[in-house]
Amino acid sequence: MPDRYIKRKGIIFEKIAEKGDTDQLTKLQKENRVLSEKVERLEEEYNKLRKASEFIMSVVESMDTEDLKKKMFERRKGELSIPTEPPPQ
Repeated sequence: MPDRYIKRKGIIFEKIAEKGDTDQLTKLQKENRVLSEKVERLEEEYNKLRKASEFIMSVVESMDTEDLKKKMFERRKGELSIPTEPPPQ
């Protein structure tokens, strides 16, 4: 008689363990899917940035050094709002 109850107890524990394994597996599959989607988005952003960088580098490489320095100076001057003439008093 006790063997019968012990056997039933084992069956119940096995079912609970299987359910726990299934729940954890489902959780890990969902987490994996979310991470995969994030990786895909990051790859898309990386490709956009790589293409932009390649374009910028091709423009910079085709420019004359003096021309580049002059344009950078003009841009910096505009950003800092340095007046070319002293303000009237």
